[in-house]
Amino acid sequence: MVEITNFKNSGEIRRTMRGGLLRGTVAALLFIATPLTASATSEKDLQVAARALSFVSNMPAGAVDTAVLYDPANAASKSDAEAIHAYLAAHPAAGKAKLAPRLVAADDLSSLSSAKVAFIAEGASAYTAAIAQTAQSSGIVTLSSDLACVQGGHCVVGIASAPRVEIFVSRAAKDAVGASFASAFLMLVSEI
Repeated sequence: MVEITNFKNSGEIRRTMRGGLLRGTVAALLFIATPLTASATSEKDLQVAARALSFVSNMPAGAVDTAVLYDPANAASKSDAEAIHAYLAAHPAAGKAKLAPRLVAADDLSSLSSAKVAFIAEGASAYTAAIAQTAQSSGIVTLSSDLACVQGGHCVVGIASAPRVEIFVSRAAKDAVGASFASAFLMLVSEI
């Protein structure tokens, strides 16, 4: 809606319009440039993640080695990883797979070769590029509640359960690790 006001001359109108456009443009750029921040992974995030894993077509049945990665120099990251580990140990079902979680410090990725799934805890963003490289060479499906990880192509699946459930899949990361999802699942998620 346009509001008409009494202006003394057309220069005053142009200055007013320019100021409004400038403020709107700056606000939009700040919103776009603001990175999505990670927050502690909630139980609902993990429930959604386990359900998402049930749609991985090439997920093996039975026990699946599941790494829970954290930044060892970040207490919040380790705490989040411990909470993820505890939840997955108590609720291991992910379709036909039974997740077998273990804690892994993100600065020691050599032990990831047997993993098929990796959850990346809050605060481990400094390691996501290295984790992605290891995941690609070992075919590991990576998940995180840090949506910036998915946007950067470092995580295959990103989960947000608040204020509403949203699942994001990085097409590049998915293809790089060789993961395939049921087509019905891909119709319900946002592929980026």
